Amino acid sequence: MKKIQIIKTTKELNKAINLLSQKECIGVDTETTGLDPYTSELRLIQLATTDRAFIIDVFKTPKLANELKTLFLAEKPVKVFHNAKFDLKMLKHHLGLRVHSIFDTMLASKLICGGREGQSHNLAKTVDRFLNIELDKTEQTSNWSATLTESQIQYAAYDAIVVCQLYQPQLLKLCELDLLDTAELEFDCVAAIADMELTGMLLDEKHWRAIVEDTEKKSLSIATTLRQALDPVDVQMSLFGESTINLDSPSQVQEALRKLGIPVSDTRSSHLQHLAKEFPILYQLLEYRSLQKALSAYGLGILKFIHPITGRIHANFLQIGTPTGRLSCHEPNLQQIPASKEYRNCFIASPGNRLIIADYSQIELRVLADWSKDTVLTKAFHSGADLHCITASQMFGASLSEVTTEQRSAAKQLNYGIIYGMGAQGLANRIDRPISEAEKLIERYFRTYSGVACWLNQAGKEALVNKQTRSRLGRLMYIDFDLTDSASLSAAVRLGKNMPIQATSADISKRAMTILHHSLTNTSAKLINNVHDELVLEVSSSEAEEIAKQVEKEMMTAGQEFIHNVPVVVDVKVADAWVK
Repeated sequence: MKKIQIIKTTKELNKAINLLSQKECIGVDTETTGLDPYTSELRLIQLATTDRAFIIDVFKTPKLANELKTLFLAEKPVKVFHNAKFDLKMLKHHLGLRVHSIFDTMLASKLICGGREGQSHNLAKTVDRFLNIELDKTEQTSNWSATLTESQIQYAAYDAIVVCQLYQPQLLKLCELDLLDTAELEFDCVAAIADMELTGMLLDEKHWRAIVEDTEKKSLSIATTLRQALDPVDVQMSLFGESTINLDSPSQVQEALRKLGIPVSDTRSSHLQHLAKEFPILYQLLEYRSLQKALSAYGLGILKFIHPITGRIHANFLQIGTPTGRLSCHEPNLQQIPASKEYRNCFIASPGNRLIIADYSQIELRVLADWSKDTVLTKAFHSGADLHCITASQMFGASLSEVTTEQRSAAKQLNYGIIYGMGAQGLANRIDRPISEAEKLIERYFRTYSGVACWLNQAGKEALVNKQTRSRLGRLMYIDFDLTDSASLSAAVRLGKNMPIQATSADISKRAMTILHHSLTNTSAKLINNVHDELVLEVSSSEAEEIAKQVEKEMMTAGQEFIHNVPVVVDVKVADAWVK
């Protein structure tokens, strides 16, 4: 049994803080009455070394918690959490406490895992993996608002102790895998993400309902037209004289299209898009699907996430949401809100505030240019001209002034598609051209950007040899593949080419969030959303223009830490709603 002390007086707390301050690291944990900072209460704060724990019962001695400010803001000791984002939100919302010098054992576990699937990173699994200890989590869901039992006290204390015990083995593993820089980037970013979730985004509910209603009407109208066109006279009719075809059934739609003489081998959108010019009815089918997807993903369901207390949407951001290190988002997914003005206009600033929308310009292509040292691509970025027009000029043999909108669009697809390992078939589908023409365009692309071709080729080969790949900072992704399976090998090569670029872009975004979180602390500005290369902030109208300039400067600074030979450009706009 480890030593446990319930702190009841300022004198006891000061003595504990003096002891803890001398340690390299301390475990920190909280127990709460629920998961939502706005509707639940903070019950316990646990501070621990590897063999003893100090507990503050916030219900009984709330003023003592305020004495932790100096300890939490100190650079030493390192404060070790598991899933620090949760505890940081509780500590800030209920006590106004901030924490510096964080080590997050959950994030460390994910980094060490290197993107491999099938591993859980909850505390019990992490402790089992690194300490070979079976952790009893029975009390986790017990009643933390009532009189505490001895079992609850021991559970709370031991959680903080084992978190502290995880520090050394995880630190050694991070060092062994050369992941210390990446870990530092992640740990520094936790507070920014916690604050972003606490702040949330404001949604204009009335405007949103109107869009959903209009979308439903459009969908119904197109569905009626489609059923009349797709259902021949001899198809069984319902009692109400309506077509019985289910437009959401691929098999029924495919059968109906074939009866109309449309040669469809499947009903995937990419296949239908290819045939739509010859058979215009397919455009209607594609539009119907688009509307149905919007209703499913962005219908009235999003309104249930408007918080009853704050009136805002507080989404859940997963800090390492993908193996490349990108954030992901759910409940709801604010990263997948359609980019169209009608949807984005619904996300607004509160009265007296404005939004700052700041977006890295072509950041992944700039990372590629910098890493590959391709002279033509680098020169294009330094010129400040439209990269997609420059590429189109090379691909189609036209002068910059003669490049058409269609040619620029094709070049844009190629510029971005190359990063993701897109082949001739994929390009042909995207630009609606024959495969033979797509092959020629790709050949011209690599002939023009020979440095890119060389770098991508080398990155793919190294991924197969090393069975891993890394971002510029050193973020690790293991690559597993089957040597006897060509599809598996191709996928591994694509990962080897894409991961370093996408992961470096993700690292830049997180670095920018951290810098802004610190530099804007004493202003009205608050980060409210991250959509990969785009950051959205809400700020007082009186400070908006000045802070917008600061945001641009700080984001460029973050980018220049990773990109050295190509200019970093940030597009910034101040608006009343989330529109560019």
